[in-house]
Amino acid sequence: MNKLATASCLLFIQLSLLSKYAPVAYSTMRVGLPGRRYGNGYRCPSCIEPGQTAQILVIPQNTLLLTSKESPVLLFYLPRLNGTKVIELEIVDETSNEVTKLTTRSNGKSGIVLLDLAALDDPVKLENNRMYSWYLSILCQVGHQEKKISAHGNIQYQADRRGDSAPILSEPSLSRVEYFYDLGLWSDALSDIAMLQLQNLEDIAMQNIWQELLAEESLSLLTNEELFSLDFAPL
Repeated sequence: MNKLATASCLLFIQLSLLSKYAPVAYSTMRVGLPGRRYGNGYRCPSCIEPGQTAQILVIPQNTLLLTSKESPVLLFYLPRLNGTKVIELEIVDETSNEVTKLTTRSNGKSGIVLLDLAALDDPVKLENNRMYSWYLSILCQVGHQEKKISAHGNIQYQADRRGDSAPILSEPSLSRVEYFYDLGLWSDALSDIAMLQLQNLEDIAMQNIWQELLAEESLSLLTNEELFSLDFAPL
């Protein structure tokens, strides 16, 4: 396929994404759930650099990350921190039982962190149709849990959201992004386009899809943030 044909194909997929969004399926997800996308709590100038916002969970406005992935990819914005800080991520089930608790350290960067739960040394697997909550905390002072900035959201894994064509879409691709988008699986579509962008940083079509998906959930302020990973380990 020549470059012009490839560009035309990508543009077609991009336009399809913007025109095929499934409002009926998606509206069923807009339920009232406890959660907070934006970090809140302890404030200390020695923790976050001046002018930086706190962490932001890259999830829908209703705080529900609805996924067809048994081990989903979590995304969150991490501000530039003063010095190395401990970051904790905890997932609990609907009865508040701990599923996993992970920790890492900041590396001086700011941007959107991708955490693939399937890629951990001990992969985190969710149970079908159960509701989970996840908490992301920046510890401004180790040993003082009250001195932290936290945000939290909700996750539900729905295995039956994938159709018969799912087995042939085993790896992230623009076709799979469109597939998830048509099903109303915003978070799955977003995490896939994020992983594709890491492999193709200069791809304009992918950047445009990324921008449109973020805009759908009022997260346009994150459009130009760098994508990167951190090494999380069990706590």
